[in-house]
Amino acid sequence: MYTSSFRASIFYTKTDNRIAEGGPAMAQFSSLDHNFFACISGLLVKETNQEVINRYWSKPVEAWYEKGRDDRSLLMMRFELKSAEMWAVAPSVVEMLKLTSGSTISPAEMGGHQKIAF
Repeated sequence: MYTSSFRASIFYTKTDNRIAEGGPAMAQFSSLDHNFFACISGLLVKETNQEVINRYWSKPVEAWYEKGRDDRSLLMMRFELKSAEMWAVAPSVVEMLKLTSGSTISPAEMGGHQKIAF
């Protein structure tokens, strides 16, 4: 289970997961067509607010935990976002010809890039 707001994302996991202790973290994303990429960095923190944990509990989440909410291995984590970089790749026909011929191409010719601090 996963949900997100602008400054944090939360998800359920298990206490024996390698990320359960929290700490600095990074997530990468690539669209199926490889036209959009993102790299997000931040801090993983155990979510202990019972109201938040209960708010996102659902039948699909319950399916992952044999004992439901009473599963001792249940853990909710919060990914507090620190910064992100995003790339949109949209080369023109000319840039694609340059790529296939091995010609030099500048990053600006391939699409947009943006850095965001949260």
